[in-house]
Amino acid sequence: MINNNSFGFQGNKLKLARELKLWTISKLGSELGVSHQLVSEWENNKKKPTFEKILDIETKLGFPRQFYYTKSENTRVDNGLLYFRKGAAVAVKYQKQVEQSGILFSIVERVIGKYVNLPEFSYPQYSLRKKEFSQIDFEDIANIASSLRNEYGLGIGPVSNMTLLIEKMGIRVHFEDLSSAKIDALTLFIDGQPYIIVNNQRISSVRIRFNLAHELGHILLHSSYNKKEVANSSNHKRIEMEANFFAGSLLLPEEGFVLDLTSTNLNHLIQLKKHWKVSLQAIIYNGEQLGLISSRQVLFLRQQISRNKWRLFEPYDNVIPIEYPTLFNKAIQFVNSEKPDYMNEIAFSTGLTKEKILEMFNYDKDSYKPDSKNHLRLL
Repeated sequence: MINNNSFGFQGNKLKLARELKLWTISKLGSELGVSHQLVSEWENNKKKPTFEKILDIETKLGFPRQFYYTKSENTRVDNGLLYFRKGAAVAVKYQKQVEQSGILFSIVERVIGKYVNLPEFSYPQYSLRKKEFSQIDFEDIANIASSLRNEYGLGIGPVSNMTLLIEKMGIRVHFEDLSSAKIDALTLFIDGQPYIIVNNQRISSVRIRFNLAHELGHILLHSSYNKKEVANSSNHKRIEMEANFFAGSLLLPEEGFVLDLTSTNLNHLIQLKKHWKVSLQAIIYNGEQLGLISSRQVLFLRQQISRNKWRLFEPYDNVIPIEYPTLFNKAIQFVNSEKPDYMNEIAFSTGLTKEKILEMFNYDKDSYKPDSKNHLRLL
């Protein structure tokens, strides 16, 4: 076996690039004119490709060849634990693609963290660290959401920026186009650090906010479970229900929501959506859960939503702005303008081009104009 050092070919990087492209081992072998067994040996560091094949891999998979020679500290997901938020059954190849996207983000994040002082994540005292699955009481979940609000001084009103709140907690957030995979969000953990990857394409801001709150629920409630317990279908159904309840409790705290729910007619609920920045359907669901909206009224409201064709696109969906991540965009822009030599070092350490790194974190070009008021600090 070849010594897996910092200057040798890194088979796990080949696997990452291949799965990001949705190619099987056989497909890559066919494209390169070699057997799938040989590709497998490359990925497992039992053999290394020739220089000629490296050039071919560079062309086929779209990563610069130096990417395959930079050793990353860790590209393994803790306990193999992944939380996918998805609308339907998702093919394994898409799940692998999104997982590798998260791993690529973690590779870049770890290198950036060596040059820029980034907020660190630690589990708050009120989080649950149970290793074995058991149902969590909904009242306990609501109390955890309330504790989080108290810690960050959110009061009983709307969360002004869900993405910023999660970034302040030291959780890494990355937006990507995951629409082809039909995945709304993914949470993974590497060396105890949580990463949330969110689909931001053709999805409203209120849905993204709920997805983020849902994933945060997994981190605070379920992050110590093992993969086997989460994969159990009955467990998984309950775990998803708990994460949804946490999201509703965080975004629509009972104390504040009750004060605003003075009417249950649809026009009033639409105004509440604009104020709380959550979907009409979430408002109706939470109202029913809290006993503030009767089952009969809920049925009537849902019929109105269907009649108006609002199940997929609601009023204000195109008005409430998406809360893009800012942490890494600001970090990269800061390094690129203040210490361009550091930017070259980051590119060298990740094996990516400077342009690729800048592109990764440029979520919304209009939102990211140079800001002279940087609050990041170089290490």
